[in-house]
Amino acid sequence: PQWVLSTDYSHYAVIYGCTSQNEDGTCRTYSSTLWSRARTLSRHFQRKAHNILSSVCLDPNDMYKVDQNHGRC
Repeated sequence: PQWVLSTDYSHYAVIYGCTSQNEDGTCRTYSSTLWSRARTLSRHFQRKAHNILSSVCLDPNDMYKVDQNHGRC
């Protein structure tokens, strides 16, 4: 399952997904994703996403940046 932790519907969305569960239903492994409608995301929204992830005990430093430049895809 996946959950939208936060979005403003115009610039960004922070998504959390449970990729495997323990027998008690808690997440064993997870993924978190920061989506942006633009190729780059302003520092304001990056900080906002960082704070949201931290507030639910997820380490924002575990995320990696995907290069969205035309020549890199």
